[in-house]
Parts: sequence; C-alpha cells; structure tokens
Amino acid sequence: MSFDRQNLQPFGPEIWIADGPVASFYGFPYSTRMAVIRVSDGSLFVWSPVALSTALRAAVDALGSVRYLVSPNALHHLFLAEWTSAYPEARLYASPRLRRKRRDLSFNAELGDAPESAWAGDIDQSSCTEALRSRRSCSSTVTAAPRCSPI
Repeated sequence: MSFDRQNLQPFGPEIWIADGPVASFYGFPYSTRMAVIRVSDGSLFVWSPVALSTALRAAVDALGSVRYLVSPNALHHLFLAEWTSAYPEARLYASPRLRRKRRDLSFNAELGDAPESAWAGDIDQSSCTEALRSRRSCSSTVTAAPRCSPI
C-alpha cells in the first residue's frame, strides 16, 4: 500500500502530524500517525514515530533538532529502531511495560504520571500507572496534550 510519508502537516501552533503505513494488529489493519511538537527550547518531541522515509526525515529536520522520541503505549513501538538510528542523540522514552517488550532498544526513561521536566512546561501528561499497579482495567497508555495558548 502506498502512502505519502513526506506529508508532515501543521496541526496547531508548533504541532505537526504525519500519517504512516497501515500496520497489522492481530490481523486487523491499524493506521499509524505521529505527532511532532516543538517544545519551548526549540527542540522536537516526536510522539509515536511512524516509518521514517528520507522525505519525512528531511521535513522533520527542517523543523529543528529531534531531542525526544516517545512511545505512548506498548503498541506504538514498530518504528522506534529506525528513529533511534537516525537520531542517536535523541532521548528514547518507553511507556509502561514497553521496556520489557523491546529489549533491543536502549530506553533513557519510562513515562509515568507526570511529564518530564524537559517538556513539563509545554505538554501535559497522564498515564494508567496507578490502575496497572492495582490491576484495574486500563491500557498501558500515556497521553499527552500540548499546552496551547489561546489565539
């Protein structure tokens, strides 16, 4: 299936999205999409990276320096190796449980209930960590929402 990997689209102030290829998840087609957020220091936070093409890399590089690669849950890890190879200086963040699943990757930290200080002023973050500890039903997902100023 063909798709336009270089199609990095503005989504909001300092936020861009790009669609990736369809991935199979237990036999079901699962679309992929990533977000790129420019944080206050000008560096880039890449949320759920999709397949990295030459054109997508050029589009991302034109925005700034990739400093954070973030996998929001145990499903959004398929393309992390490509991105860590392309951006070896970027810090790699795992969602809860992903570190055990992807032992081939060297994660710098695991996401938790509070945002990292590096992006705390720009992105809100929450997770299901407490629910996981108490064995309540919850997916291993960390959600983030950019803090946007009103227009």
